[in-house]
Amino acid sequence: MSISNINNDEQFQEKLKDYEEVKADYEWKSGDHLRYTKNKYREDTRTCSYAVVQRVDRELVQGKTLLWVNSYKERKYGDWVIDISNPFKQIRLYKRKIRVWTGVCSNDGCNSLVSKPYYTCWDCHSKK
Repeated sequence: MSISNINNDEQFQEKLKDYEEVKADYEWKSGDHLRYTKNKYREDTRTCSYAVVQRVDRELVQGKTLLWVNSYKERKYGDWVIDISNPFKQIRLYKRKIRVWTGVCSNDGCNSLVSKPYYTCWDCHSKK
């Protein structure tokens, strides 16, 4: 594996636009939404996924933190585990930034007015 691609999440700029990276010791709780990136097994590439925390297990003996997560809407699969303390996965966790409603479109360069509870104008929202 090439060292330059380890923890390189620049390829996910659009997906991580409104997210900020949090450290492994962040106090996750059930119901938190997150994005996480990790390296693919024996490959130079990384994946970016979206999940909702179902429960958090902290093993005091080995110092592990396990996040049990699942998808946002339809649950096609059972809960799966994100082992934050696994050094071989090179996992990075991201939590959505807290947004403050200002009445102006939040996209860069757009100054259109928006009504509550919206953060982006219709033109910017429909371009996605």
